[in-house]
Amino acid sequence: APSVRGSMFSRRASSSPHTADTARAAISRRYVSSAEESMPRSLNTLPTARGVAGVGAGRPQRRGLFQYRAMNVKERIREMVTKKDRSEKDFYWKEGVLPKLAASKAFEMCTLLTIVLNAVWIGIETDLNDSPVLNDAHPVFQAGEHFFCLFFFCEWLTRFIAFRRKADCLQEKWFIFDTGIMIPMVLETWALSLFFAILRALGGEVGLSSKMGNVTLFRLIRMLRLVRLLRIAKVLRCVPELLVVVNAMTYACRAVVMTLGLLLSVIYTTSVGFTSVTRDMEIGQKYFRSVPAAMHTLMIVGAFPDLTEILWDIVNENLMVWFGMFVYILIASLCIMNMMVGVLVEVVKSASHTEKEALDAELVRTTILDWANDRGWDTSDPKEVTLTDEDCWELMDDQKARTVFQDVGVDVMELVDILEMQFVETRAMEFPTFVELVLQLRSGNQATVKDLIITRKVITHELRSIRKLVARRAPA
Repeated sequence: APSVRGSMFSRRASSSPHTADTARAAISRRYVSSAEESMPRSLNTLPTARGVAGVGAGRPQRRGLFQYRAMNVKERIREMVTKKDRSEKDFYWKEGVLPKLAASKAFEMCTLLTIVLNAVWIGIETDLNDSPVLNDAHPVFQAGEHFFCLFFFCEWLTRFIAFRRKADCLQEKWFIFDTGIMIPMVLETWALSLFFAILRALGGEVGLSSKMGNVTLFRLIRMLRLVRLLRIAKVLRCVPELLVVVNAMTYACRAVVMTLGLLLSVIYTTSVGFTSVTRDMEIGQKYFRSVPAAMHTLMIVGAFPDLTEILWDIVNENLMVWFGMFVYILIASLCIMNMMVGVLVEVVKSASHTEKEALDAELVRTTILDWANDRGWDTSDPKEVTLTDEDCWELMDDQKARTVFQDVGVDVMELVDILEMQFVETRAMEFPTFVELVLQLRSGNQATVKDLIITRKVITHELRSIRKLVARRAPA
């Protein structure tokens, strides 16, 4: 009889679950090995594993290649999910003073604080230090430069010594990043200072500025200090909100470049027309002398009308400074400020959604408590209020409650069906649980993984009930 066979199979499965799992694993391994052996010979037909459960012996297994590939994909996905991202600290020695120091949180926070102080110091030195060479600067500035250079060099050296294998440092992007900043800093602060000190010793007490004549080269060399400001990226890494904004700008680079390309195409086409038309006019000599001049005029007047005067002054003075100013305007004005507008819009939208959620929850909660108060219930502590199935059906009959539920977007008929299903297993429901159930049935809610799990539980429960009913009514 079917019932006898079902009970026999169930007893066998329950008595030896590990044996069944082991058999499934063995079949899978044998099937995969046979697929691997046959792949060079055929891609569409795979030989079967003869003797496995005595089923399908001698028959070609179609779709085996796709099953084999699916197994590989699943294995790769499982490895990617379970794989732990290794940090720089994983390459350090486990014992020792310097490895423990380099891996400590206090060491990292001290480094980040020094990075911020160094950025502030660079701004102060830029305003107050007019000496193109560090040797001619005030002793305070010399002490400050040597202090920061010594600190960052010791920090870099500590991390380098902490590596078990020194070659592993080439695998860490942040260590390579810090090395790229450390080298110019050491060259500028110590190597150049030593070089100029030797020149001073050879040339007497004459100042280096007058000794070398043109100091523009030395000012450009001193601009290397701006490379240190790139360390701010390490501070941004510790602030997730800023990192999100930076990543968003990175993702939007392609769209921004395409938009700027379209803008330049329009400006170029228009500038050619204006240059040709106004060649013999006074305005042509003033604003459209050539195609580049016309493009500059159209760009600053059309795109940056508030910066017209300063951009004209800069372009007449130095083209490189104008280019730097233009790049800054693109990043700060067009990208960051417009992104700030988008962030504010998103924040307002999220705040509005949160407030609406809170108002709907409070309205539902107040309506149910008012209904309970009208019946003389003690609602001083809503968490202690319990609704039975009869109370819920009576609440559903209340016109005011149904109207409020519909106003917040709840499908009342669906709520009745869910309550009927809920009260199959229990006869009472706590007040917070009931309110949460009502709010979950709003039509504007999106389906979540939790909803799918609940659906799966309901289907499983119904199937189990059907099996019990069929088993009970089946003939002996």
